[in-house]
Amino acid sequence: MQHSQDFLSGMVSGLEEKLKNAINEHEETKKTLDKQKDELNEVKKESHKRKKMLIAQQQMLTAGTNSYHKVSFGLSHVCIPGCAFTSIKFPLSSTTLYVIFNRLVVSF
Repeated sequence: MQHSQDFLSGMVSGLEEKLKNAINEHEETKKTLDKQKDELNEVKKESHKRKKMLIAQQQMLTAGTNSYHKVSFGLSHVCIPGCAFTSIKFPLSSTTLYVIFNRLVVSF
């Protein structure tokens, strides 16, 4: 009878230890899952921002000929030092402005 009690006590303590380990592992897994959820939300936000930026750039590139910008202060052309263009004539389409702006940003 004593031998059976010792055997069962050993089994119970072994199972309690396994249960503790399983609970600790579960808590670590929950923390990892929460961290990954936060990272996923950040990536989604960044992706949404980039998508909006790409849409805006595509709209600028596909702008029609009716989207010319008028110069209200009477310039007929302008010279930008260090620019590949020697002079720029107005009115400019938004696509042309986009190309000029990108070249200026890259050159500086």
